Amino acid sequence: MPESHPPSQVLVRATGRVLPEAPASRRWWARLIDAAAVCLLCPTVWAVLSVWPGFDPSLAQAFAALSYPAGAILLGALYGRGFSPGQLLMRVKSRRTRDGRVVGAFRGSLRFLGVAFLPLWIWLLVTGGDPGAIGWDDDVIVTTRRA
Repeated sequence: MPESHPPSQVLVRATGRVLPEAPASRRWWARLIDAAAVCLLCPTVWAVLSVWPGFDPSLAQAFAALSYPAGAILLGALYGRGFSPGQLLMRVKSRRTRDGRVVGAFRGSLRFLGVAFLPLWIWLLVTGGDPGAIGWDDDVIVTTRRA
């Protein structure tokens, strides 16, 4: 008996089975969990290395700064293979719509790097890299209101 589904729903065929799209709430929770994992990796590395006996604090900051893109690449590769923390906890898996295969580690890493540095990309696009273009370095004074 053929499976019935709403005509607007995207279906993917993988391993001979039709896989319907996961609910939006589960997809968003998976994304938020993955984003939190990337964001929490950097301060965790810094905290662990800064309390390590004999470890230079400035070197700990450098390792923490490098752990952000490294974490994005690692978790992106896991996402691409379908094993990111968010996907595992929410029981979803990202697949290509054209053939039902997983996204792939390389494409997943590129996606996570792009999203991890999205604020930087927006800032570069808007200002051209010039911090004075928006007026973030303008002097500001706070005054009292007149009655």
